[in-house]
Amino acid sequence: MDVRCVRDFIYIDIDRVKSIISQLEEGLIDQTQIFSGSSGGSTLCGEGGLFSFLKAGADLNLNFHRQLSETKYLHDYIYNKVEKLLLNESQLLRIPNEEICVCSEDLRNSLTDNSFILIKGKIAINDFSQLRKLVDNFEELSKFVARCDIANRTELSKAQAKLAYDDLVNKSLRNFDKDTRKGLTLVIDMFYQDRIVIKIFPFREYPDFRFVGNLNKIYLRDDIESIIYKYGTAPVSDWTIFGQIASIPPENISNEMLNMTGNQIENALQRLFDANRNLEKMAQSVTYPEIAITPIAIYRE
Repeated sequence: MDVRCVRDFIYIDIDRVKSIISQLEEGLIDQTQIFSGSSGGSTLCGEGGLFSFLKAGADLNLNFHRQLSETKYLHDYIYNKVEKLLLNESQLLRIPNEEICVCSEDLRNSLTDNSFILIKGKIAINDFSQLRKLVDNFEELSKFVARCDIANRTELSKAQAKLAYDDLVNKSLRNFDKDTRKGLTLVIDMFYQDRIVIKIFPFREYPDFRFVGNLNKIYLRDDIESIIYKYGTAPVSDWTIFGQIASIPPENISNEMLNMTGNQIENALQRLFDANRNLEKMAQSVTYPEIAITPIAIYRE
């Protein structure tokens, strides 16, 4: 029995998919027509009367043909088509696959600056607009979380609750002081702005080996807030990314100061994203026993 793969597309650039197909097939067919028909016949027999001028027992055969046409627009099936074409042309590398099931230097060397790749693994979504809001409101958010925590500690007296509240807020702000928040706000505004970055980790035992891409919001099937609400910024299930290599940075960068600064900024930002994921578990993501769904249609009967 032929079971077709149904994909839940979070993001798809149809124009780029069409471009690949048109180059491989010297043109693009985005719709097909299927014709089906049936034919049959009937016989009229008559003697005398109206047909008296005909030979008695004459037969009159009537033949007919019915034809039905169906037009199919490829729509999302066009992605299936491009993946199959690239695989047939040996221009698509699956990561991981039967031959490359572990991370190795050979895998990195097998990639070129224009390789098409199909990666499956864990992902992380870094939404810098969301992070900017966290930085801006960190102090007030820390105070709110502290108030919620103290409110549940009914054994404390009023004076004890005040001391515990101040301690929680001060500890939070010490770990992320005002100058640090101001510096990160400047970095985000200058270099990241409202960018959405996705990272995929095909090998769990090698988290440093990952693929990173920038998402164009117009190709998202849903707004980023809804996607994060349903799946979180670090979904528990494996996702697949079909893409093309943009660049492969070398191991050594000539500008040592730039390399050091970049690592420091990346580490600081990553700690913030990790902290943000802890907060989203409380307020933003769907958690057990709830079940997240993707509505396909909403209607009333």
